[in-house]
Amino acid sequence: MATAVLARWCLVPAACLAATASCSVDHRSLGEVWIDPEDTTSEVEWRPTNLADVLFLVDNSGSMAQEQAALALAFPSFLETFFAEAEARGIDASLNVGVISTDLGTMGRTLATCDDPVDGDDGCLLHLPSATVAGCEAEYPAFLSRAAGDAYPLDRLAGDFGCIATLGTRGCGFEQHFGALCKALIDHTAPGGCNEGFVRGSYAAVDGGPAVITPGVTAVIVVSDEDDCTVRATHPEMFDPERTDLGHVNVRCFAHPEFVTTLEETEAALRGFAGEGHYLVLGALVGVPPDEPACNGPGDALDGCLAVPAMIERVDPAVPSQLLPSCNTAAGLASPPRRIVELVRRFGADGYVASICTTDYGEPLRAVALRILAHLD
Repeated sequence: MATAVLARWCLVPAACLAATASCSVDHRSLGEVWIDPEDTTSEVEWRPTNLADVLFLVDNSGSMAQEQAALALAFPSFLETFFAEAEARGIDASLNVGVISTDLGTMGRTLATCDDPVDGDDGCLLHLPSATVAGCEAEYPAFLSRAAGDAYPLDRLAGDFGCIATLGTRGCGFEQHFGALCKALIDHTAPGGCNEGFVRGSYAAVDGGPAVITPGVTAVIVVSDEDDCTVRATHPEMFDPERTDLGHVNVRCFAHPEFVTTLEETEAALRGFAGEGHYLVLGALVGVPPDEPACNGPGDALDGCLAVPAMIERVDPAVPSQLLPSCNTAAGLASPPRRIVELVRRFGADGYVASICTTDYGEPLRAVALRILAHLD
């Protein structure tokens, strides 16, 4: 247990308040903590934590059936590593697991692949059982939970995850990963929000005494064969099929980077969400070349990834409505995930990237589980 003397402590730093509307911050997700800036003697006492909240951001566009199945098959590896290693370290770990999609709609514009053009799934936790997975329950809670010693068997938890994480392939083809993530963790975790209760961590203070904070670890695991295309609210024309002057809709994110949010805005929002003492781990199963060491591994080992030739975005000269793939194997085909890789890289050792163009996601999921445990006590 540590006690720190701080001039002030704020869960959402000022840098986050400059974020765009796609990453708006209207509340303190983990409990508001504010110490008067004039008070230079205020104490903050940090408590050990056993709380881990893991959010899977799953692409549900038309090309993702094989990848969703691979995720469900690999999830037991994550659970077994997490709970076995926690027990070995003497940690009574408590785990929440939730699923969201990349579908944020198309700002009201009608596109063939987007069933809900207004806001899609809006970053809310998805928990309807898949009609394509055998043995699912009739309904599930908004997120799955298990603590050490619970009677909830790991194999059952893994099966339940497969039921809610197999989202299908009718989601919008405009994948807006960063916007969905901000909505899920920041906008919708407020009291009364669709994700209330998923993110944990607590703050308590007694008059005249120190602030006592029990942090939590939030991990995000992106599973997608496309890069992020979170569109600014000021550019609905990105989705307008009649704006042929903007190019084919499939390559507009590449052709018009000025229409999408910046990495700096998303990074600021996520660091603000995490706050001081609250840990954020980012994992990504995305379209990096599977045999390229510079693109597979912890965030602090990815410095050379964006310079790899396969990671350079180029329009396919044979099919101008699409980009050349960054990986293309029997296990899948994907586009260069430059924005996602760079965001993960900025989180250093708390990031991890691996290729989605493989059949076994077990190793990267185990790596993320171990990184989460590095922050638990």
